[in-house]
Amino acid sequence: MLAFGKNKELVIIELKNSEDRYIVQQLTRYYDALLDEKPFPEYINFQVPIVLIAVTPNFHRDNYTDRKYHQLKFHFLQFKIICRKNLV
Repeated sequence: MLAFGKNKELVIIELKNSEDRYIVQQLTRYYDALLDEKPFPEYINFQVPIVLIAVTPNFHRDNYTDRKYHQLKFHFLQFKIICRKNLV
């Protein structure tokens, strides 16, 4: 998913519905491709840092290691789906 922030920074969001061991690498590939293409120049300022966000219910421990030693900054967000009965 692509978005842009209040300073016209590109935001790349990768959504997963299960744990993924290689989400950092996937976001890195998207980052590289979008830096080459520079889409939506009327909305995106490519002179400011790109924001990389991973959203998943669980992060494999290797993702934390990959993020720790990577030169790019990654934001990790976790979610949980809660089912409740009798919501009337």
